[in-house]
Amino acid sequence: MLYPLKASLEEQITRDEALIVKTLAEMDAATFERAQNKAEHEQYIEEAEAAIAAIDDCLDLLANFDFGGSGAPSLIQMTKMKRSINNLG
Repeated sequence: MLYPLKASLEEQITRDEALIVKTLAEMDAATFERAQNKAEHEQYIEEAEAAIAAIDDCLDLLANFDFGGSGAPSLIQMTKMKRSINNLG
């Protein structure tokens, strides 16, 4: 009478141990995936902040253009603008 119960409990223990191994492997995979996603997200944020800073520089340069009497920006202003635009790409 106890032998069937023992066999049943041993089967349950074996299934539970296999489930634990599977769960731990899935947790490791999820942890790796989260770390990878985090690194990609941090890189995206860094690039986005650099692009925003470059746009801000362009807007500042546009706001401060001194067209003077010629109606055209100076060479220095154009050089700064080109450098800021290149930072966008």
